[in-house]
Amino acid sequence: MGIKLFISYAHEDESFRIDFEKHFTSMKREGLIEEWTDRMISAGSEWAEEIEAHLDQSNIILLFISPDFMASSYCSEVEVQRAMQRQRMGISKVIPVLIRPADWLGAPFSKLQAIPSEARAISEWEDRDAAMFDVTKHLRKLCKEVSAIPGNPANPYTISKTGDWIEAELIYDLHQTGESKIATLHMSVIDKNDDTATVKVLTFSEELGNDEKTIGIPLDKPLEDSAGLIASSFTSEQIPGNASIEVHQNSGGVEKLFIGSKVYYTTWVNIDCDIRMGKEHTVLKTRKWLSELIPLDGIVKLINTIEGIYTSTMTVIAYGHEDTLVIPEIKSNNVKSKARQKKKIPALGEIIGGSWQTKIIESSGQIIPATFSFNSPDVFTGTLDSASLGPIHLQGRWWVQNQNLFFEGSQAYSTYNMPYAAGIEFVELSKNILKGISQSGEKVIMERIK
Repeated sequence: MGIKLFISYAHEDESFRIDFEKHFTSMKREGLIEEWTDRMISAGSEWAEEIEAHLDQSNIILLFISPDFMASSYCSEVEVQRAMQRQRMGISKVIPVLIRPADWLGAPFSKLQAIPSEARAISEWEDRDAAMFDVTKHLRKLCKEVSAIPGNPANPYTISKTGDWIEAELIYDLHQTGESKIATLHMSVIDKNDDTATVKVLTFSEELGNDEKTIGIPLDKPLEDSAGLIASSFTSEQIPGNASIEVHQNSGGVEKLFIGSKVYYTTWVNIDCDIRMGKEHTVLKTRKWLSELIPLDGIVKLINTIEGIYTSTMTVIAYGHEDTLVIPEIKSNNVKSKARQKKKIPALGEIIGGSWQTKIIESSGQIIPATFSFNSPDVFTGTLDSASLGPIHLQGRWWVQNQNLFFEGSQAYSTYNMPYAAGIEFVELSKNILKGISQSGEKVIMERIK
């Protein structure tokens, strides 16, 4: 099976797309690549649904950058946002291809390496064929790199690691009775090879009982092909052999999601699942929010509704790797006796002392390098390397509350001196690496300077 290629472009640049497709014909004949564009949508199909479905299955996404592309609301608000979500999660490679000169420096993809060589737009080359050949060479190299990855890069479990886990709250609202039932869900990758990720799924509920399942998720195909297998793991029921499921994506976008004290910059999608079992027909409506911070399948929140029957809401409340949580064991129906068993997590206040090289990753993907030193019980110093302002020198006091680190003091740059305050909630802690989210939603990674 060839690498799946998605081309996102403005229709005003149709001639560039046609010329480009001629240049990678040999790669298609070799079986190295399978491309898809919206010109392949058949008559009578839902065009938005078709576009989003193929984008979500693509290994490589090319963005044909031009003034018309930048002006297109659909390209910018739907295709680019979903492409960048997949790029951040590591399940697709996004490459800007400069077609015509355009202002794209403030775009979400502005930090990505663009082609052709030297980031010179194709329209500015004296020989258009030479420019297209240059792009094709980059694409061939990238295809070989992607092909070397075990499994299917369109499946987020391909990049998961043994020991990755999530813990979520499940709420079932029953429409006919008005009752609500609650459960705790724990999912963890307990084994993985080049072909399969083995996932253990535990549910704990005083009202619904406890359950334990182990499922194998194939890595050689997109995750949506295993949707029925994963869905059945959340309940005690198996999907009947005569059930047929048709999945239709009907809308999507981006959204800032607040869960507890955490902020997630997410991509969301609405999906309708038509489930037919003999004469019975049910429509399951799903809305899911995806974040690159969440391991396993990237879902931070999921709502499923069957009209007139129930609505289930799953919200991730914790996640991490095996060094922060031991997998619980179900030994009885007494939830309290086998509730979450945690390893001793190192106290933040005990390990924060010393100097740390830090990366602050903004929602746009821009990285701000920084250093922080905590060389006394409550005094810190630091430097942020701002691309626009230059070095920003920080100093003040710090304190720890649970797994939260707070700063308060001053910041100085150029001739200015201003107050400074910040907070970070850490979700992964070890002696030499700290990972967390700032109060303003940036991802923060701190590595001890030895």
